[in-house]
Amino acid sequence: MALRITGDDWRNRWGIGMLIHPRYVRPYRRRNKTDRNDCDAMLEAARCADIHPVPVKSHDQQQLQQLHGLRETWKKSRTQRINLLRGILREAGIEAPASTAAFIRTANESVDQPELAPLSRLLHIVLAEINLYEQCMGECEQQLKRCQARTPEKLTQLQRWAVQTAERIGHNKAAVALAKKLVRICWAVWCHERRINGNWQSVKPA
Repeated sequence: MALRITGDDWRNRWGIGMLIHPRYVRPYRRRNKTDRNDCDAMLEAARCADIHPVPVKSHDQQQLQQLHGLRETWKKSRTQRINLLRGILREAGIEAPASTAAFIRTANESVDQPELAPLSRLLHIVLAEINLYEQCMGECEQQLKRCQARTPEKLTQLQRWAVQTAERIGHNKAAVALAKKLVRICWAVWCHERRINGNWQSVKPA
């Protein structure tokens, strides 16, 4: 879709308040993908009353999304290299800790074992890459915390609950708790036919 080739900055400059998600526009496109056909599809989608537009992201929201994207990219690259080292160590009969933190702490000693002497220099390069990704992820997390501290009022009640839960019980357990809460919210939105609201307050019946 034409909407995907640029960011939200130009939309903010031109005063465009709402957008149609490309996923909703795609079914209305006829024939091959061209600029003209994309425009026709967007016009058709805009006429549909059941399609809700999405708000334009602010500059801060764009930066926050980009930070999360960078962190996930580095995390994926780090995991690939850790799995590569695990496989090499296991083939050489060398046991490695299961947790990521413990594996990184003991990796230097593991790759210096006599069984891996011919590959030692190359394995240290892989370790250096893992350490680099660790540093990049740490810098991203610090910047995310600074963004959160700078704009606490912009978080919805649901977002604040998720952040506080993660600080209390850890990221993984908080992700499971948030998933359960989102399932209940989806059910309530579907049953009561209302838009999702992160600041919704449920009221017990009298």
